[in-house]
Amino acid sequence: MGVHKRILEGNADAVEFCSTPAYYNLLAAASYTLIEGPTPTRVGGVYLFTLGDGDYNLQELQRIETSGVFDIKWRKPSADLVPCLGQASADGSLRLYTLQDDDKPTLQETANLDIDSSMCLSLDWSPIESEPQIAISHSNGTLTIVDVGQSEPQVCDSGAAHELETWITSYDSWNPNVIYTGADDCQFCAWDTRQGLHTAVFRNKKTHSMGVCSIQTNPQSEHSLITGSYDENLRLWDMRMGIRPVMKLETGLGGGVWRLKWHPLDRGLILAACMHNGFVLVRVDGEAMEVVEKYEGHESLAYGADWYQGAWCNSEPEKPEENAGKNSVRSLAATCSFYDKALHVWEPSVLASNTRI
Repeated sequence: MGVHKRILEGNADAVEFCSTPAYYNLLAAASYTLIEGPTPTRVGGVYLFTLGDGDYNLQELQRIETSGVFDIKWRKPSADLVPCLGQASADGSLRLYTLQDDDKPTLQETANLDIDSSMCLSLDWSPIESEPQIAISHSNGTLTIVDVGQSEPQVCDSGAAHELETWITSYDSWNPNVIYTGADDCQFCAWDTRQGLHTAVFRNKKTHSMGVCSIQTNPQSEHSLITGSYDENLRLWDMRMGIRPVMKLETGLGGGVWRLKWHPLDRGLILAACMHNGFVLVRVDGEAMEVVEKYEGHESLAYGADWYQGAWCNSEPEKPEENAGKNSVRSLAATCSFYDKALHVWEPSVLASNTRI
């Protein structure tokens, strides 16, 4: 298992590989640091890295000082749009950075919208290209939808989704009118944007015994959704009955499940950031769910996690005499941990493959 490591200036809490094919090699990372005192301040940074040619060493391209960052997400890929990175900020603002690619790729801030006096905790981009929107969750329980299709972003809807901190918001990959939220009130909810944000499609109050931290639908398998919770359980849901989700499987991961990411090519593999218990890979196969690998390279709270969005190709075949002119297809994961400020890019052993293209 190869690993490349970098140390950020602040507490590392989010990583995202670019989802636009021409820029798969770009990785954004973010940090959040609380400076205590009579007037506490929250500062952070956004970092842009690229994977080195022929290997996956990280080369830093840019570093941006900003408010404390809780979440970052790249815009869904489009043939007509340049990559754009959204930032959920501790000062209650949404910041947008558009990728500039002149001499080298860099991020240029193109919008800074003050949304709420409460902190922005998470964000997600709508999959609808013709009506670009961003959903944002807040520390006061609010859910906000921002129209980013205009020259200046504007709030187009807002509602009190939860009673406590809404840790996560996520669009449904298969139904762009549906947004899911999870919060410290232990509730897992869905909202239909056509009906507004005042009445939830459903509100599950009983399944999670602690706060809901992560939600993601499977982009390769309709009606399949996962949730992660402070109660240390990963849960798989069947969403075919839209107003009554069915919990199919659950497994304990030994730590609060802060972030979950489906593999972009392997429809049954999940990368989980488990706070005090590091990072694990979970395989869903039919009626079974099991941990197949644990990555223990970090020394602090496991927070940020993401997959390289394509199939990583090593330019040097493992056995040149047998595979001349061919490339090895591999998967890479990026993870970050909080207090040790560490960012790692690594190759899961369970996915190390001799597959050739």
